[in-house]
Amino acid sequence: MSSAQAALFYMTTIPLGLVGITAILERHRPSARVLAGLALGIAGVAVLARGGGAHSGTLVDRLALAACGLLWAAGSLIATRGSRPRSAPQATAMQLAAGAVALLLVSAAVGEAPAWTLAQLTVRGAGSLLFLIVCGTVLGMGAYVWLLRVTSPAAAGSYVFVNPILARGTGVGGGGRCGERPHARGGGTRRRRGRADARPGGH
Repeated sequence: MSSAQAALFYMTTIPLGLVGITAILERHRPSARVLAGLALGIAGVAVLARGGGAHSGTLVDRLALAACGLLWAAGSLIATRGSRPRSAPQATAMQLAAGAVALLLVSAAVGEAPAWTLAQLTVRGAGSLLFLIVCGTVLGMGAYVWLLRVTSPAAAGSYVFVNPILARGTGVGGGGRCGERPHARGGGTRRRRGRADARPGGH
């Protein structure tokens, strides 16, 4: 399992946090149906992300991922309970703009900008970036903000259980990596080719 799959697994702390924090604030236990849905969803993500990647990286990395999920859940609940714009698109734009400014500041602080040039951007990379901005960020975040207004936090957070399926589907359909088997096949091909080249005359 890749580090990306491991990240998807640790992001299951988002629905856990949404349900848990809501139960604490409202002083009532989640229903058996909600708990069963959480258990089934987490089990499904674990199956899709199996292979040992849950242990990739350091302990600090894994704790940071889990903490990010819990902080996302807390921020989502604050957004639903605190003062907010009446317009969901406006609320989305404000959150995305604030996040962009924060990332730019962190990037400048760690010195990422001097190490990157426009010449490094490929056509495929530009297309991927555009897809992430439009679909993964603007449309995805807009839909999430709207869902938080019209449904329960537990239902809104269930998107975490769908992401691994979409990630694997787009990885296969887009020619990307899906697990390590293609690399194993490629390695076997290279080894066979190496043995053939080692024979007299390369035949």
